[in-house]
Amino acid sequence: MSRLTISLIVLVCSLALALGVFLYRQFASETYYAVYLETGDLYFGKISRFPRLALTEAWFLERGAAQESIKLARFDEAFWQPRGTLLLNNNNIVWMAPLAPGSRIIDYMKNPASQEPPRVDASLAPPGN
Repeated sequence: MSRLTISLIVLVCSLALALGVFLYRQFASETYYAVYLETGDLYFGKISRFPRLALTEAWFLERGAAQESIKLARFDEAFWQPRGTLLLNNNNIVWMAPLAPGSRIIDYMKNPASQEPPRVDASLAPPGN
C-alpha cells in the first residue's frame, strides 16, 4: 500500500471515531425525563434515542387499590415482570420534559433504599393511571 492510501485510511478512521464520539454525546443523555403517554401513564427515566426511542432505568406512577395513594415504582419490578428498557412509540407520547437535576424524584430513583418516597397527591396525578 502506498503512503497516501494509508494516510487516507487513518484519516477516515479518525473522522469516523470523532463522529461516533459526537453522536454518543448527543444521544447518550444523563438527563432524566418525565414521559406522559396517551394512556395516561407517566414514566420517568433516561431517554435513549438511538437506535430507537427508549426509556432506561424506567419508573412509573402506580396507584394503590384505594385510588387515593400513588407510589413511584420501578418498571422492571411491575407485576408483569418486564425486562430491559421501555421502548417508546412517538405516536403515543403526549409530552416529554426533562427533570431538574436536584429533583426529589431523581434522588429517590438513584437511591430508593436510603430515603422516603416522594409523596404524590392523588388529585394531582394524571387521570387513568
